[in-house]
Order: sequence, then structure tokens, then C-alpha cells
Amino acid sequence: MSLILLLKILEYTSAIIATIKYKKFASKFTTYFLIYLWIICLTETLSPQVSKYGFSVNGLYTIYTFFEFNLLFLMYLSITKVEFYKKLIKLFITITNLVFFFEVYKYGLTMWASNTSVVGSILLSIILILYLKEFLYSDKILNYSKSLYFWITLGSLVYYLGSIPFQAIINYLENRDLYFLQISLAIFAQSCVIIGFLWSKKETK
Repeated sequence: MSLILLLKILEYTSAIIATIKYKKFASKFTTYFLIYLWIICLTETLSPQVSKYGFSVNGLYTIYTFFEFNLLFLMYLSITKVEFYKKLIKLFITITNLVFFFEVYKYGLTMWASNTSVVGSILLSIILILYLKEFLYSDKILNYSKSLYFWITLGSLVYYLGSIPFQAIINYLENRDLYFLQISLAIFAQSCVIIGFLWSKKETK
């Protein structure tokens, strides 16, 4: 089985399990995350069809990038209890969207919004690290392995932090080894999601 096929299976598995388990973990965080998971699946489903009819997939992935970072930032805005972090997330949403709209204005949908991906990944990684710090100093750390928030944050941090070099050069990429690294990081992230939904207990406020 190829890594790409394994990743696609894990992406759909994550979305299906998250949908089944949604009632147990229902919150703004899981609502945004469920939408995020299904947008991944929709994008991966549409991508071959777009290519089949001779269109560039860059526009599709650019649109995906817009929803990707906005949903992820909103997830952590909904659960952090630190007012400074909330203000920081709102600032980062504004910065990421400004970069996105500037990039679309400059290049249209002919190139993947790699600048948005790099900026978004860096800013999101900062938020993920800050949330882990907040998590570390809370009572939740005593039972971290049963926390859905922990598993999603762990997978997301490894993926987005590790993806920054790849995102920076994706439009000019010739070295296929970096694709292998990117796919491996995504597999790790999706595995964390599946473990989180199957293993975790309902989050307490």
C-alpha cells in the first residue's frame, strides 16, 4: 500500500469516526474540527476530477487553505481561557487572511497560496504551543492521554510545524523526498485524530 493511499484512507476514516463520535464531544471546537476534516475529504475527492477536466488544482487548494487556517484558529479561540491568547488568535486570523487575499489578488488562483500556508503554519504553531503550555498547567494534564484536545493539538503541531519548509517551496518543488516527509507528517496527524476520538473521554469545562 502506498503512503498516499494510506493517507487518503486515514483522512476518510478520521472524518467518519469524528462524525460518529461528534455527539459525545459536541462543542464549538469539535464542530469546527469536523468541518475541517470533511473539507479535507471534499478537496481530495474533487482534486482528481479537477485535473481530469484539464483545470489546475492550485485554485482548489488555495480555497482549501482559506478554510483550513480560519477553522483551526477558531477551534483554539473557542477553548483557550487565557485572554491574551484569545487576542493573539484574533490578530493571527487577521494577518493570515490579509496575506491570503493579497496573494489571491496578486496571483489569482493559478498558484497554490504557499505564502498563506507558511504564515498560517507558523502562526498556528505558535498558538498550538501556547495551548499546550496552558494545557500543561491545567488539571487536564493529569489525564492527558484521554483528552481529545491533546491528541488533536499534538498531531496538528507536528504536522504544521514540520510542514513549514515544504510549504515555503511547494510551487517550485522538484525533490520528491519532501513529498514523502509531508505525507508522513499528515499520516501521523490523522492517526492522532483517530486515537483521540476513539480513546478520549468527554472534555470537562
